[in-house]
This record gives sequence, C-alpha cells and structure tokens, in this order.
Amino acid sequence: MQARHAKVGQSHPRWLGGGNAYWKPLTVQTLLGIEVSDNVFGLRTKADIEKHNDTGTTFRKYWHKVVLNRINGELCAYNTIRIIEKYNPKVWCIENPKTSYIWNYFDIVQGFSGIKNVAHYNNYDKSLTTKPTIFYSNINMELRNQKIKQDYRWSVRAGRDYNKWSQIPIELIKDILQQAQEKMERES
Repeated sequence: MQARHAKVGQSHPRWLGGGNAYWKPLTVQTLLGIEVSDNVFGLRTKADIEKHNDTGTTFRKYWHKVVLNRINGELCAYNTIRIIEKYNPKVWCIENPKTSYIWNYFDIVQGFSGIKNVAHYNNYDKSLTTKPTIFYSNINMELRNQKIKQDYRWSVRAGRDYNKWSQIPIELIKDILQQAQEKMERES
C-alpha cells in the first residue's frame, strides 16, 4: 500500500479528504503527519457522512441510502466479474463513466484488470453528452474519443432524465460489436 503525504487543507471537491459518497482514502498517522493511502476504498461511516456534510448534499439525512447504494454497486461489480470469469467469453466489455471509482475497485479490490477504452458519446451522436465513458474490455478498441464542444448545456437539454443522458448511442454499440467481431475473426 503506497502512501502520500496529505497537504493541509487539501480536499476532494465533493468530499472533505477525498473519495466520494461511499469511499474515503485510508489514512495512517506517521512521524511526518497523516499519510493518505492511494487505496481509496475505506468505507465511510454514518459519522463520516454526518461530520463532513459540507457539500450541500442530502446524504446526511439519508445516509442509509448511501450505504445501500454502495452495497448494490459493489454486488453489481462483483457479480459482473464472476460472470466473466465463469463463462470466459472471447470478448467482454463493461461500460461506466470515466470518473467512476469502479475501475480502481476492479483492480485494487478484485484484482481484475482490463483495457480502458475511452469514448465520448457525442462523437457518435451530436445530440448526446460530451462526458467521457470507459468501455473496459479484454480487447483494445479504437473508439472515437475527441472532445467536441456542444452549442448547448447538456443539463438543460436532458434535465433529470437518466435514460436520456445515459443512453449509449447505437453507432457506438455498432462500432464496439464490429471491433469485437473483427478480433474474433482474426483469432479463429
């Protein structure tokens, strides 16, 4: 476990001390002060959430939902890897936002590795978000990954419609399937 020295006053934009609503970096008191581990998978307690609710979120009031969401996310990640390991497909692909902690979780907690293939949805459909997404896979894919500025604010266009801002463009799905098929054909 590698550690780095914590700077006074340093914090993650959303959570004091780094991490996210579910996880916090592990810390150790040393002669040099507090050392912060690169492993961000220390669980946040109810006290952490209540103490560090300086973000204006509703997590403090609904801390139990934070815990259930974390457990649900962990089980989803765990079971996804178990399915891949059990059935050993020639090609597999897992999608999640580029900023997600799941990529470190797979590597650090589960010891599972893959290739991070980054794509921007609006490279495939101009009406979609610019937010980068990773397609974690056992193959290297050449996905469209240019930052293309939009003429509008995505939050205004999509609002709170999860299905609208999280949909994977059909052209991107076709691109991934085409590249997977080409890889399987080369290997057979």
